[in-house]
Amino acid sequence: MLPTPFLNEESSILPGSDPGLICADISYLVGVSGGRDSVVLLYWLKSQGIKNLVVCHFNHGLSGEDSDGDERFVAQKAEAMGFDCIRVKNDSAVYAKLSRQSLETAARESRYRFFARVAKERSCQRLILAHHADDQVETVLMNLFRGSGLNGLSGMEPVSHRKIEGLPLEIIRPFLNVSRESLEKYREERGLDFREDSTNSELIATRNRVRHELLPLANDIFSRDVSPAVLRLSKIVELEYSSAQIRAGRWLSAQRMSDGNLPVKALRQLVPADLNHVLHLWLKGWEIKDCGFLEVMKISEMVRSDDKPAKINLPGHLYARRRSGIIFISAE
Repeated sequence: MLPTPFLNEESSILPGSDPGLICADISYLVGVSGGRDSVVLLYWLKSQGIKNLVVCHFNHGLSGEDSDGDERFVAQKAEAMGFDCIRVKNDSAVYAKLSRQSLETAARESRYRFFARVAKERSCQRLILAHHADDQVETVLMNLFRGSGLNGLSGMEPVSHRKIEGLPLEIIRPFLNVSRESLEKYREERGLDFREDSTNSELIATRNRVRHELLPLANDIFSRDVSPAVLRLSKIVELEYSSAQIRAGRWLSAQRMSDGNLPVKALRQLVPADLNHVLHLWLKGWEIKDCGFLEVMKISEMVRSDDKPAKINLPGHLYARRRSGIIFISAE
């Protein structure tokens, strides 16, 4: 059993962290890989007085004995700190091949499905993750080059909600304003040991290439650390996106018909940017998977034109249609 360092009031001080996102009297799940970030998160949560914590470890099986060693390490940490630990092993490489997804996507999807199963078993739908400011920079850059809209450029949220296999899950990220450097300093000062991710230095995943190639190159080109500028962009975009979503929500509350359909005449009075936000929020309300910029733009064109087509293909064998002055969703 691994010893637990003594934790006092000073131990809870971590510049940029947001203890206001958590409550000592509430139960949480916490994702722990065994790496530095998640180990710091685990000790920080204990220092905040969190007692009802379930440690969740997903073994992707990507690094052989190293992966199994990570799993044992996390289980020992959890036991030493008095927390329950739920762990599972699943070969993400096999799942990637079967599902015809990239290894990166398949691994992430498998992990979140595991979290959802634990959340259901433990009747606890609040999950804490260790994403930090440097992760945020990488996420924003990845979304930028994938052609994301405002939502993607605003990056991860401190508190977000997603539905996984029909289960609503609240995801909490108290370290989004904490730098990797601050996490390392916190770890060193407290003598916390961790497991080095054997895949972290390999240029396999997109995120790793952004971290090890793109960011150093950008820093070299601009002769400075570009991360603060990227974070500033994400915060500016987040404010703009939030404002646009509020306007779209108000419009839908006032104009959406009782059956969920939209009046074309009222839609045509919106400026193009607001029209797109209204349509995107409307589609999200129908819980249509994988609806993005392309579908929104096609429906927007359908709204503004009386010419054909008056029927747009949507994912899941659904259609957006215009008929008799209304826009509606159809399975026909």
